[in-house]
Amino acid sequence: MRSPHPEMNWARLYLPLSLRPDQVIDALGALATLHGAPRIVLETFGVAGKVQWWIAAPAPVLRSLGSHFSTYLPGIQFVPSERLGAPPLKYGVKLAIRGSSARALNTARTETTSLAILGVLAQTRSDERLVLQLVLGDRLRPTSPEVPAKGTAGAAERRRLQAEKTAMHGFGCTVRIGVCATSTPRARQLIGSLLAALRTAEAPKVTMRLHSESPRAVEHIRSPWLWPLQLSIVKGQ
Repeated sequence: MRSPHPEMNWARLYLPLSLRPDQVIDALGALATLHGAPRIVLETFGVAGKVQWWIAAPAPVLRSLGSHFSTYLPGIQFVPSERLGAPPLKYGVKLAIRGSSARALNTARTETTSLAILGVLAQTRSDERLVLQLVLGDRLRPTSPEVPAKGTAGAAERRRLQAEKTAMHGFGCTVRIGVCATSTPRARQLIGSLLAALRTAEAPKVTMRLHSESPRAVEHIRSPWLWPLQLSIVKGQ
């Protein structure tokens, strides 16, 4: 549930070309166990065809995240800076994921999905901004599956899938898209293209859709009353 948060400070991330998915998983795993469970925001956005990566956290936490990322992501550059806020966002949406609670997104296509997202962000024009925002909130601890081991058809398989999802730490989270474009049709085109890129991670019985969101919620990184999504470190929904 939403509660007052300390002011968020920003840092720009410069990622090494040699970055591997397993390194990112390790870094996220460490974030999920930080003392005090601070709210953390990760953003990737395109402006004038160029892609940028940013992270936000309360000031004391942000100061420690530089060494944290250097440990897990060798070669990364972590530069505290004011977050880019121009051009201002005009449209916003939030991601919803529907499907069986025992199933997860297709993590085997992580690199394909990442490349598809970057390709869309790189399509932005000089007067456009397209933001993909991930707000990490409540922490999730490893738990045992709640699916009965037997008794109903397919229960054993659901239990196995649920065990994979809940075996690691994770986050309650929300995923938003914000865009500034010269027209509503162009904004819809950018948002639709980014959704298509995200959908490369869909799996059987797990689908993505978008709902309207205030662009101010993206600009001001508002926390929802209830975290709508659960992100586990290895497999997320």
